[in-house]
Amino acid sequence: MTTRRGFAIFASLLFAAVSVADSARPAATADDSRFDPQVREGLQLLAQQQYDDARDVFRAADKDAGGRCFRCLEGLAAAELRRGDADAAAAAARAASKIARTADESGRAENQLGLALASKAGKDTAALGPAEAAYKRAVQVSGSSLNAARYNLAIVLLREGKKAEGLQTLDDFLAKEPEGSPRAAQARTLRRLPHRAGDLLAPDFDVPTLAGGKLSLKDLSGKVVLVDFWATWCGPCRMALPELQSLRKEMAGQPFEIFSVSADRELSTLREFVAKNGMTWPQTWDARGELAHAFSIPAYPSYYLLDPEGAVVYSAHGWSPRSGEEIAAEARKAVKAAKAGKKPSA
Repeated sequence: MTTRRGFAIFASLLFAAVSVADSARPAATADDSRFDPQVREGLQLLAQQQYDDARDVFRAADKDAGGRCFRCLEGLAAAELRRGDADAAAAAARAASKIARTADESGRAENQLGLALASKAGKDTAALGPAEAAYKRAVQVSGSSLNAARYNLAIVLLREGKKAEGLQTLDDFLAKEPEGSPRAAQARTLRRLPHRAGDLLAPDFDVPTLAGGKLSLKDLSGKVVLVDFWATWCGPCRMALPELQSLRKEMAGQPFEIFSVSADRELSTLREFVAKNGMTWPQTWDARGELAHAFSIPAYPSYYLLDPEGAVVYSAHGWSPRSGEEIAAEARKAVKAAKAGKKPSA
């Protein structure tokens, strides 16, 4: 099982992974096309969270190119950022900016620089000015080709207390973003909760339940929610079920709910399993994987613990003998914080 904590650190990093994916899509320039295999390898290593190896691949490829491979430097900036070295990430982004040949590449380099500078600023909102400037340059030079930079800019502006400008930038982002994208769903949550711009917010949703009603993120406000991505064909998911049932029983009468999102292929199979196993909490059938896509889940099962405003305070992926204990402990901590009117510590 892998876990992720500390989501309330700095929101400019929230779309780092998306931004890198966007950056990888354009075709290689004439100068660096021969490094396609290394770039693809580096991106694959990034996706596998092997950040040290990804850095080494991108660094070696750029060295072979005499320091003139844009995508190698762009990938290097992303890898260094994931490794937690904001200064190295910024240096790679600046190097990429110097050799950018198109407006698109310039925008991507500036966006990477913004991510690095926001990371370096951390929780110090007074230090976000350089990140804001980098994102604004990214938006200016790339036009509408790099919409993720607008989202990143909106977060920084909101964190700096520039609410009107931040909300306008967020509206500009939503106007250009495809309706079904995970970014649009998350941006709608941020639009509703701009004061939480420093946190990772769950994507907005409004889905039918197996019981016949509808359930939205807003409906769950005021409660700590464990979002459970699972399926009946998933062995570890079935192993987790007794722990979830025990947790819900323990939390009876508390501001807590479980919301299960099934990836089952057949609705009838899901209904039968839910009824047979007494899964009486809210359930939805994610037939087309829309919620899984919105949450960008990496595996089944995946768990996301939300605070009463819908911010992700803990997540876990996969299952192990200790998983149930850890999830329960995090849920207790979040409920305790919610009852005290505080945000859970990451």
